Parts: sequence; structure tokens; C-alpha cells
Amino acid sequence: PCAAKVGLSLRKFSAKAARAGCGCAWNGTPGHKKNVRTKGGGFKNFYIIYNDIKGAKEMKHIRRILSEWELFGVILVFSFVCFTGCKDRKTFEFYEFPFGTSDGGIITYYCIYRYNGEGENVVIPDTYNGCEVRYILNDAFSGSMIKEIDIGLVKQIYPNAFEKCNFLERVHLNEAEQIYRCAFLDCKRLETILIPSSVWKIESGAFDRCDGLTSVYFEGNPCLLEEDIFPDNPDLTVFGPSGGALEEYAKSEGIAFKMWEGVL
Repeated sequence: PCAAKVGLSLRKFSAKAARAGCGCAWNGTPGHKKNVRTKGGGFKNFYIIYNDIKGAKEMKHIRRILSEWELFGVILVFSFVCFTGCKDRKTFEFYEFPFGTSDGGIITYYCIYRYNGEGENVVIPDTYNGCEVRYILNDAFSGSMIKEIDIGLVKQIYPNAFEKCNFLERVHLNEAEQIYRCAFLDCKRLETILIPSSVWKIESGAFDRCDGLTSVYFEGNPCLLEEDIFPDNPDLTVFGPSGGALEEYAKSEGIAFKMWEGVL
């Protein structure tokens, strides 16, 4: 209908031009350029389709509709790509660590450098690609929504690995050996934690600003405990073997200590 209206208006324009003695004739082709004789005897080029204001508006309207559909198509494709991309994201992102052995060979371990999952209860796999998962790197779980974490065979937890995990309540350290500075910084809901006898080093601030932490159970006597590992909480109590380095550490830090040699 739009094309018919435009064609009609163009024919009207051609008739008016003929009556005015301009000597032009419309051949019916949209957008056709004509040389129109002016009153002064010269010629002027016209694209007839734009001499009718109503027709031009209708053509602009068509172009606007097409542009809107093109934009909708782009958004649709972009949304599809984002959705499928998020769907395919792995729960854990791993990084390979090859190590040289004393006999000249190479042994490979894996570390987790990012957690992308949405689950509340997380278990880190013991192996990946047939090799042990040994490390949790900086900020790997930082800010995630997890409530419980089982670290599997992980030996080292790097700085800020679980920083600001505001819903974290339970941590299973299993065979961990080293907990680096600020590893569990600002985990407000963490109330109780068991430190296995395999842990021999805990760095400064590892559990700092864990304001809800009231009970820390040690199965053994770590040989290296840095200052200010725990928050300044008057309700905090450290439980562990008596008469060792752990008890001395608790006293030096002003933390209540109770003898404990059992299983939670």
C-alpha cells in the first residue's frame, strides 16, 4: 500500500510538472532521477520519491521498523551466545603445575584458580586429568555463595582464597598442610573449624575478621604459627593438645585455651 501511494503521488507530481511546461514524464520507477526543466529554462535533477513529504515519511517509517528488527536480532543473538556461554562454563577452572622430580622426571599437579559454580555445598575433586588437585590459588572462591567446602586432597590454600565468603559455615581441611595469609578473611558466618594434624603452617590473618569464629580445634601442634591468625574475639577458644607450642601460642595471643584430644 505504501508503494502504491508513493507511485500515485509521483504520477501527480509528473502531471503537475507537465502542465507547468517542465517537459518531464514519470516512468514509474521508484527513486528514478529526472531532469526537470525550470521556469528559467535550465534543468534540475530530482529524485522524485522525495518530492512527496508523505511518501518520504512512510519510507522512513519502513526503514525505522527494519532497523528495530535488526536491533532485536542482534540482541537475540547476543543473548543466545551469553546464555550458552554461561551454561558451558566449568564449575572449577584448573591450572597445571608441572614439577621436576629428583630422578629427572616430571610430576604434574593441578590447582584451582577459579570457582564458577552456584552450589552451596562444594567438594573439590581429588584429581583432574588423572593428576592430584593440590592447590587453591588466590581469590579462587572469593565472594562466592558457598556454605560448606570439602577441599579434598588440597595441600596449600593461598592468600585470600575464600575471602568474603559471607555464607561459609563449614570447612573440611582434610589433608591440608599450609594456610596462607588472609585465606579465610572476612568469613562472618564461620563459627567452628577443625585444623587437622597435617597442618604445620598458618600465616598471619588467615582467619582475620571471622567475627563469628568461637571455636578452633587443633588435632596437633603446628610448628609455625604467625601472629594475629585469628580475629580479636573475646569469645574465641582454641582447643588442642596441652603442654605444647599451641598452648603457648594461645597464651601469647591472649586467646583462651582448653585441652582437647578427641574427635568432633
